[in-house]
Amino acid sequence: MLFCVGSAAFSLAGEEPVPFVPVPEEHNSGDWCETYKGLGKLYSNPEGQFIQELKVFSRLQYQYAYMDGTANGNDDFNYETDEFRRMYAGGSVKFLQHFLLSGQANYFDDKKPTGKDDRGIEFQHMWDLYLKFDAKKAFGLDGFEALQVGYGAREVNVSAEWNVSSKNIKTVERSAISNKIWAYDTEFSNPTGIWVEGQNGRLGWTLGAFSTTQDDWLADWDDGELYYLKFLYDFAEATGADVSQVLWTFS
Repeated sequence: MLFCVGSAAFSLAGEEPVPFVPVPEEHNSGDWCETYKGLGKLYSNPEGQFIQELKVFSRLQYQYAYMDGTANGNDDFNYETDEFRRMYAGGSVKFLQHFLLSGQANYFDDKKPTGKDDRGIEFQHMWDLYLKFDAKKAFGLDGFEALQVGYGAREVNVSAEWNVSSKNIKTVERSAISNKIWAYDTEFSNPTGIWVEGQNGRLGWTLGAFSTTQDDWLADWDDGELYYLKFLYDFAEATGADVSQVLWTFS
C-alpha cells in the first residue's frame, strides 16, 4: 500500500487581505446550455486565502421506452416502461489553494422496471465523497503535469466503459459485462480508499488501495482490501482521431 503525506505551510501575519473577486458575468449570446452549466457556482476567487471555489451540482436521468411489433408473424405486442435511472446531488469546495473536498449522494433505487411500485426516491448512499490534495501545486513538482493524493469513496474504473462517464457514453446504458466487473459493494456503493493519481505527458496513472467493507458514507477497514493500478495512454496526436487511448487496469 502506498501512503503519501503532504503539508503546505502558509502565514497570515502581516499579509494584505485578498479582496473579494465576484464571479464575472459571462455573456453567451443566448446559449441557455452554458448558462445552465454555471448555475451551481456559488463563489469563485482563485486568489482567496481560505476558500477559492464553492459550487453545488445535481443530475437526473430519466428513461422511457415503448415497444410495438409482431412476434412469429401473428402475435401483436406492445409494451412500455420507464425508469428514474440516476439522481445525484452534491457539492464541492476548493480551499487552502491545494485541497478539494467533493461529494454527491445517490437518491434513487427505482424498482418499477422490475414490476414493483416502489420508486425508491430517498437517500441511498454517497456515490462519492473524497478529499484531494494537489501535490504538484503545493510542492512545485515540475516533473508532473498533475499529481494528486486522495482519500474517500470513489469509483474504481476497471473497464474502458466505466472509464467514460455515463454523461458521455453514446449508448443508453453500459453493457451487462462491464457492470459485472465494476468494483462495488453489496449495496452498489463505491469503495473507500486512498490513492495517488498523476499525469506524465500522454500517460495518466492511478495507484490505490480500497476497503471492501460496505458503508453508505465512508467505510472502515474491517474486512479485505482491493488494490488498484491503472494506466491510460493517449495517442490521439499520432492517429489524428478525436479519441485514441489504451487503458490497462489491474485490481
